[in-house]
Order: sequence, then C-alpha cells, then structure tokens
Amino acid sequence: MRWYAAHVLIAQKFRDGLPQATIGVYENVYLVSASDYAEATEKAAVIGRKQESRTDGSDDDESWNGRATRWEFAGVRKIIECRKPSAQPGDGDELTYSILVVRNEEDLKSLAAGEPAPTVYEE
Repeated sequence: MRWYAAHVLIAQKFRDGLPQATIGVYENVYLVSASDYAEATEKAAVIGRKQESRTDGSDDDESWNGRATRWEFAGVRKIIECRKPSAQPGDGDELTYSILVVRNEEDLKSLAAGEPAPTVYEE
C-alpha cells in the first residue's frame, strides 16, 4: 500500500435554491492508503460524500450571508502520491503541494502573511 494526499472539494450551496453570485469551496486534503491512484480516488470520493449535508435539512447549522447552506461534494480535484510511498509518513515528509503564481513581491509577502492576495492556481 502507498500513501496519497487526496484533495477533496466541498461546496457551500444555498438551501433555498436561489441563485448565488459566488460559491464557497473548501479544499480538504486527506491522507489515504491505497494500492494505486484509482483506489485512492475512490476512497477520497467516499470521504467527500460523507462531508455532504443531510438532504432533510436536520443539520442546518451552516449559513452564509444570512442564508441557510448545505455542503455538497464537488469532486476529487487531485491525488498526489506521497514522496515516501513504501514507508509510513513521518515528521517533515512532503504530503502534497500546490503551485501558485503571484504578480509581484508585494503579493508574495501578503500571501505568505496569510493575507488576501491575487493568485493564479496552476496544475
């Protein structure tokens, strides 16, 4: 078995079904053990579907801009095999990565400080 970092997208959608100008999306990264990419993707999808809100609305504790929302599994964005596939992950091991492009040094400093900054997400 190998270790994979599974990037799972969960979208926040309004329960009332009315149009929304933007959709909040969480990218959650899960560590999964699998024999190959296909199995890791299947396991990640199961995890993502478990994050969805109940259709009966009994978990209506989420809201955005004063409107009740539900969580909807949007997909598995990517699967990355961890750098040490035959060993248990350990302290300091790289599990996943993202590639971002910023316009300039100022945007880079803002991003590194956890502040909003214009970025392009590259695959």
